[in-house]
Amino acid sequence: MRPKPHTTVAIVDDDQFVLASLHDFFDAMGIDSKTYSSADEFLASDDATKVHCVLVDLKMPGTSGLQLLESLVEQGGRRCV
Repeated sequence: MRPKPHTTVAIVDDDQFVLASLHDFFDAMGIDSKTYSSADEFLASDDATKVHCVLVDLKMPGTSGLQLLESLVEQGGRRCV
């Protein structure tokens, strides 16, 4: 039997309750997650190459979630909808 691949999810949302709830959910499922309170925080972290999935709120102050996804695609990432 092959071991499960290591997966890390980035959660980007300006609502701290949503961040905590989703982090706890992924933790309960055995999936690592990292939380970011803004798109700019995520982009500044340089974690885009270290995570396997980005779960993002589309409407946030500053850089929107849609702008974040567009930036990731421009940087060579794949977009899943």
